[in-house]
Amino acid sequence: MTDDSPRLAIYVFTVSGLTVALKLAGPLGAHVYAPVSLMERDIDLPPGLSFFTFSSLSSVVAEIFHTYSGHIFIAASGIAVRSVAPHLLGKHKDPAVLVIDQQGRFAISLLSGHLGGANYLARRVAAILEATPVITTATDIEDLPSIDVAAKQAGLACENPEAAKAVSAALLAGDTVFLHDPDNRLGFQGSRFDPLFQSIETIIARGPPDAPSAGSRPPPEQRILDAAVMPVAGKAPQAAAIIVTERALALDQANRQRCLLLHPRLYSAGVGCKRGTSASRIIEAVHAALAKAGVARGTLACLASLDVKTDEPGLVQAARRLDVPLRFYDAGELAAFPVTKVSAKAREVFGVLGVAEPAALAAAGGGNGSAALVAAKEVFSGVTVALARRVE
Repeated sequence: MTDDSPRLAIYVFTVSGLTVALKLAGPLGAHVYAPVSLMERDIDLPPGLSFFTFSSLSSVVAEIFHTYSGHIFIAASGIAVRSVAPHLLGKHKDPAVLVIDQQGRFAISLLSGHLGGANYLARRVAAILEATPVITTATDIEDLPSIDVAAKQAGLACENPEAAKAVSAALLAGDTVFLHDPDNRLGFQGSRFDPLFQSIETIIARGPPDAPSAGSRPPPEQRILDAAVMPVAGKAPQAAAIIVTERALALDQANRQRCLLLHPRLYSAGVGCKRGTSASRIIEAVHAALAKAGVARGTLACLASLDVKTDEPGLVQAARRLDVPLRFYDAGELAAFPVTKVSAKAREVFGVLGVAEPAALAAAGGGNGSAALVAAKEVFSGVTVALARRVE
């Protein structure tokens, strides 16, 4: 949760609760929802409140639950639980939910403590109210790192979020967690959490190994990771691992449950397509380009194209479904970047030497040229795609 995040919703049910809510609304940028019964009380109500009846609360929450970054109930925990339960989609999609008592003495992180930011919000609310934050997530209690939060703060895409449970369980049990993070994107190396991990310098991208012949054993660090994430004698691995990599790695289901794959978002896809091209076809083409380049889908940072495509429904929907920004550049901006092969049609129709490659370079480099073309334009099922990588 950051100061520029979407607003919070605060629900109050009593005059005491309203007093607490008004202390929070300004500092948090929150909107207050109150029962219409307060309008009948002899109290001064501030402007800007939204009102509900007790019978309409469920419909109000249903309408706005996923439009806010967090919800604060100044009420009993049961009211909060019953109000939000029908709308929960999962820890990676649900907003933060807090419960505060009527006197503002306790700020309880109820839902989405890590990814949703409820733990952070509970501490922030407690600081404003001079209250006690109540946080029950195990890693916080044991002063262990939250892998979910660390990955989110580092801007890493998680390929298999279910494996975070195995990593957290291993940390809580005091077991070794193997870590491949050569660029220290998670920030654990050199931190107080460093002793919790066994660093792996090299990874092996292959299937279950045969028994190695004499003189062909991989280096020790490879053998360690091999034992951590590859089945041995048909048994599931016992160690947990975190791998931060751009590469596309194939793991079987058992290993995907224990080996957390995190990917830095470094690649931009320049896209050229005909009018009316479907979002599904564009997504398939982008995925094909990433696969051919050997990089993971999670490394995709954005889609980019010529500004005449701003109203192309398939392109807009593809970016939305891929959960990445969609950036457009005019002909003058694209002219600043080289192309590997001039497109006669692009020159004739749009006055540019090409679209996909210059757009990919412009998006990856942020306009300052700090990008490299890693996959020249190629046509996949009628969609032209080029890939550029941000140079760090």
